[in-house]
Amino acid sequence: MALVPAKCTQCGAGLSVDDSQDATICEFCHTPFIVEKAINQYNIDTAHIHADVVSVNLTKDFDIVAGVLSKYSGAATDVIIPDGVIEIAPGTFTGMTGITSVLLPDSVKLIGRKEISTEHGPFRGCTNLKRTVIPDSVEYIMWGAFQYCENLDEVSISDDMLLEFGLSEILHIFLGSPASKILSHQLKQECKERGVCWSCRATLELKKNGKCRNCGVKGHL
Repeated sequence: MALVPAKCTQCGAGLSVDDSQDATICEFCHTPFIVEKAINQYNIDTAHIHADVVSVNLTKDFDIVAGVLSKYSGAATDVIIPDGVIEIAPGTFTGMTGITSVLLPDSVKLIGRKEISTEHGPFRGCTNLKRTVIPDSVEYIMWGAFQYCENLDEVSISDDMLLEFGLSEILHIFLGSPASKILSHQLKQECKERGVCWSCRATLELKKNGKCRNCGVKGHL
C-alpha cells in the first residue's frame, strides 16, 4: 500500500489515497470515486504549476513496447502518459472523444511518424481534448497529430519549439483545432520580438512592398 495525493472527482477536495484500491469514499463529501481518476486529476491540476509532475497512471492502461506507446485502454479523461515513453504511435488516441487533457513526459521525442496518413494522427478527432503539455524533448510531430481537436485551445509549448517547427508545421499539426490559430499568433508575436521572419525565420528585412527580403512572404506584424 502507498498513500499518494489525489483530488476528489466530486467535490475537488485534496486527499491522500491508497493507490492499490480501485475506488474509495471521499472523507469530505462522502461520495464514492475511482482512485486512479482522482490521482490523475490531482496531477493534471498540479502540472500547471509543476512542469515536472510525476506520472502515476497505472501502466496496465498503456500498451508500451520498447518505449513506443501504441494503445491506451484506460478510462481516465485526464491522461498522464508514463515516463519512459519515447514515441506516441499513429492512431494511439485517434477518435477518443472522452479525453479532455494529455500530459506528455519529458522522455517523449516523437508524436506520430513520417509518411503516415494524417487520418492516423495520434490525437486526431479527440473532439473534447482541451489542453495538452508538449515538452521540449519532442523532436517531431506528424501532420494531423492534433487534427480536428475542435476544443483544443490550451497547448503548453515553448516559444523556442514553436520557432523550430515554424508556421507551416504548426498549421498542419493542429489543423481544424483552435490551437492552430492561437499558436500561429503566438509564433508571429515571438518572431516580431526576435526580429525574424515568421515564415523562414531569417533575420527580418522588409522590401518596400512589405515582403520579407529572404523568402518573399508578406503580412508581418
